[in-house]
Amino acid sequence: MTTQWPLDGIPLFPNELLMQIISFTSLPDKITFLFVNRYTYWQVSQQVYRKAIFPDSATTDEIVCFCQKHGKSLETIKLPQGHAHSDAFFTLLLELCPSLNFLQSSITPKQLNRLLLPSSSACFMLTHVPCTDLSLKVDAIRSDHYSLVALPCCSSSFVFPSQAMPPDNTDGGSITHIPHYFHHPGALQNAILPTFGPDLISFTLNPYDILTASVARLIVSKCPRLRYLVAPAVKAEGLWMLLRWCHSLVTIVVGDHSQEQLEEEDDDEEEEAEAEADAEAEDEREEENVEGVEEGERTSRRRDRDRVGGRTHLGMREGMIHNGIRHRNDNLPSIRFRHCVVDEENARAVATIEHHRRVWCVHRQDGRPMQDQTLWHIGIIPKA
Repeated sequence: MTTQWPLDGIPLFPNELLMQIISFTSLPDKITFLFVNRYTYWQVSQQVYRKAIFPDSATTDEIVCFCQKHGKSLETIKLPQGHAHSDAFFTLLLELCPSLNFLQSSITPKQLNRLLLPSSSACFMLTHVPCTDLSLKVDAIRSDHYSLVALPCCSSSFVFPSQAMPPDNTDGGSITHIPHYFHHPGALQNAILPTFGPDLISFTLNPYDILTASVARLIVSKCPRLRYLVAPAVKAEGLWMLLRWCHSLVTIVVGDHSQEQLEEEDDDEEEEAEAEADAEAEDEREEENVEGVEEGERTSRRRDRDRVGGRTHLGMREGMIHNGIRHRNDNLPSIRFRHCVVDEENARAVATIEHHRRVWCVHRQDGRPMQDQTLWHIGIIPKA
């Protein structure tokens, strides 16, 4: 007995059998069922759509209609830029998309504050927020549960959970943001990223950890949830590596030198504290050695030391202050020169990715005259 095949050569299966096949198929392979027939399309369309990037021409009705069909599986949504929506729209969007973990829209801080739940783990990119709302950003967002990073170049902000809670919602959530760490050879590869990388959403590289291809590869492998990255110094291959493989990334800020200046100030303070402690210890030793010397002779010796080098507590402090100021003034030209060289390299690297298909904006922000730095905000369309 021969099996009868339809004219196009494709066998016909009953819907019940197709349903069983779909149920035993892994999620990545279910995408192929979108193109079999209407029945299989309807069965898998609620499971395979993870991301929705709406064009700027999309209307509110089109967005709602799409989310009604595919919202159950949507995790990433980018709404049209500069379009204001009502509270009712965002409430409906969150109801239709229960798995949402990233939303980019022009939602205002007040709206977000009304919609956010303390237990939510979603991240939000607020873009093109009206200037009247900028001063209300920090106060409007719940600081106990969420952190906010402002991007004044385009009236935008990134809002993310302050802690990553474990699946069972027990106490002791891990940190999601590292704004600063001291440079040490191997610290990034051997300690920081292996320990905190899996939960990191926002991360600031040390100025001496340049974003090369190897560093970018390390970030991709250790930080699957990373959304916001600050890189004081970058190479073109490092940026391309992140755009190719870091699917969760939505923002890169290039060229921030404030951490390096902070670290240098901390080093100067530590050196001054150590010098002061050494001076006090030396004074104590000298006092023990001259116990048998008369008081007048001891006073005369200390007065002489004050004149020649400032060995007493007061003289040592004055000497350290003057030495510290002179030390910083001597280093200032070299620091500025290094920053200029880094900024030139950063500019060349950023120019290579300006027209990348994932990049939706590149904003340059020149610092004030005394800040001596240039920043670039690279807005990225997430792939996950």
